[in-house]
Amino acid sequence: MSMSMNSRKSKLAFQQAFLKRAGQNFVHVKHMMDALPNVGFYIKDINDRIVTLNARNCEISALKDEFDAIGKKSSDLFPETISRECLARDAMVRKTGKAVVGGVNYATVDRSPKPTIYSVFPLHDEAGNLIGTMCGFYYTEKADSSYIARTKLQPALEWLTQHTGENTSLEKLADLTHLSVTHFRRLFMETFKESPAKYALRLRLNHARELLETTDRTVANIALAAGFYDQSHFVKTFRSIYKITPTAYRRRHAPQIT
Repeated sequence: MSMSMNSRKSKLAFQQAFLKRAGQNFVHVKHMMDALPNVGFYIKDINDRIVTLNARNCEISALKDEFDAIGKKSSDLFPETISRECLARDAMVRKTGKAVVGGVNYATVDRSPKPTIYSVFPLHDEAGNLIGTMCGFYYTEKADSSYIARTKLQPALEWLTQHTGENTSLEKLADLTHLSVTHFRRLFMETFKESPAKYALRLRLNHARELLETTDRTVANIALAAGFYDQSHFVKTFRSIYKITPTAYRRRHAPQIT
């Protein structure tokens, strides 16, 4: 990323210049996508640099706001296993000029056990020149386990998903896969580019986010349900990852609580 992209002012200028090339209606598209609660969205330029992320994508990606990402590439923000597929599909759309509609992605940024359904479209300026790509995605309840099933880690991943609020030892997870602890840890790191403990933490935070979005349970109750030993530990961890407190996160999603 160039030196001219280090400040918030320069990032905003970069974004505004791109949106102007894409057409004035894209400013309204950006505002609309920010208002959608369950859909992730991004725009990238022809050099794979992020132009904008909507609020939901920032939450999923554990970014304070879009300015944490503007001017960067997915490979600057996420592990290689996550960014590889994203970069590949954007490159294909730029190369062919054709949209990819209804694609399925299993390697999600926040380690959700649910895959995402995505669509990527090419963006052109008024002269018809290709200037970037635009993607929208959402999680699906129809989780297809074929991606996980191809790995030896499947039993451990299913256990972690089904026992989100429990603390599980590395020995237990390795035993579920019939691998030694050393082999299990190495295979896990090679596959997900993070430790089993960090992966499990993401799952627990995903569970907590879902409870904050869909229930009126107290933060203390949610902390215990998600496997944190007390509310203080939960709040500190949640804030360190998502740059927002659980209470503020719930307030943001208040209209969804029934």
